[in-house]
Amino acid sequence: MLKDKKLLWESDLFEELNQQKGELIEGGGRYFATKLTRVTAGKNGEFLITWAGGAPTPSPCGTGVNWGWVLLPDNNQKDLALFAYLNEKPVRIDTSGCTGNFETVNFLFVG
Repeated sequence: MLKDKKLLWESDLFEELNQQKGELIEGGGRYFATKLTRVTAGKNGEFLITWAGGAPTPSPCGTGVNWGWVLLPDNNQKDLALFAYLNEKPVRIDTSGCTGNFETVNFLFVG
């Protein structure tokens, strides 16, 4: 790491960003979490994650309830999410679009 440039995942910067509740960005959201608090898989292969505070409820995706969860559509993201969950790693979750009542994760960054 370069000392004169702060990278997103340096702990002091990440902690500062984590103090934000998250922000809705055009077409989706950007959320910061010190760790994922739950992961679950559905019978049809859907994979959902949440964190302390979770995604906005009610969901910006329609009128249904999302209970603070977001949906991971990509198998690589599922593996990354499990890694972050099991190792209690900080994450940044970027969403874009909706799948039912859930925001769809398009990027998952692990610190």
